[in-house]
Amino acid sequence: MLMYQVLYCLTDEHDWRLVALGGALCLLASTAAISLFHRARATQGSGRLVWLALDAVVAGCGIWATHFIAMLAYGPGASGAYNVPVTLLSLIFAIAITFVGLSVAVSTMRPGLVALGGAIVGGGVAAMHYTGMMALEIPARVSWATGTVAASILLGVVFGAFALHVAERRDNLSGTLGAAVLLTVAIVSHHFTAMGAVQLTPDPTLPISGLSIPPTSLSVLTASAAAAIIVIALVAALLDRRAKGELGRQQRVLDTALEKMSQGLCMFDADGKIILFNERYAAMLGRTDILLTGRLLVDVLREEQAKGQWQGEGRYRDRGTYRRIS
Repeated sequence: MLMYQVLYCLTDEHDWRLVALGGALCLLASTAAISLFHRARATQGSGRLVWLALDAVVAGCGIWATHFIAMLAYGPGASGAYNVPVTLLSLIFAIAITFVGLSVAVSTMRPGLVALGGAIVGGGVAAMHYTGMMALEIPARVSWATGTVAASILLGVVFGAFALHVAERRDNLSGTLGAAVLLTVAIVSHHFTAMGAVQLTPDPTLPISGLSIPPTSLSVLTASAAAAIIVIALVAALLDRRAKGELGRQQRVLDTALEKMSQGLCMFDADGKIILFNERYAAMLGRTDILLTGRLLVDVLREEQAKGQWQGEGRYRDRGTYRRIS
């Protein structure tokens, strides 16, 4: 019954050209949102907050624009309009709740909490959708099929959680595209399942308020939101490329400087594991063909001492104490 309601709504009550347009916009916004999510995770301090805010605006506007493009494609059999304050409130919900979900996902390395953040984003899609539907004013009474409503919310939450889970695990092109597709599925599957839950009872006595906007004017606003998404996404992509390019240049300069040093250099962490060394240091130990990174420095030195290639005693600082090599 649920599947029949959704399929009937899609095939008989929607203009598929606008549905395709909404889906394409949703994929674009989702791709930009996941890219910005990766950028936020790679940044610390106030910079992270800026990337999170930008990500929430892009994702929220994408969710909002997808909804209203799909609503323009919806033909319930009666003309109507959209209440302006409630329509704007739906946009605020989309941005604000998405910001909360992204903040949760970015602030942790635990997969469960990252997925929780994605679920909150999915909840934001539902909040935006049902608030946006409250803005619809038509000469009919609107009621809902409770089971289908629950299914729509579940779809948004589950696919939203999967989207950020994939994004957190793989910060590359395939990971970005995979997470973007999942986020698009979260938004689109929620919307059209929720539309299948709508039940309209004609009532010509219902008035349309003075603070409403006709669908044609709404299409201009939606197009503006879509253009804003594209511009923000392009600017963010350029900034991200520039930042990564600068980091790459600095890394190359550092690597060159290390390798041109005449002295051997070795750095280790608080556990005594080697995290950085140059070729000169590896040559001094006769280990140019063996990866030293991740090895305990004390173990490496003891091996060299056992082979007679390192003489004397030494000690180094480890967790606030000195460990002796003898």
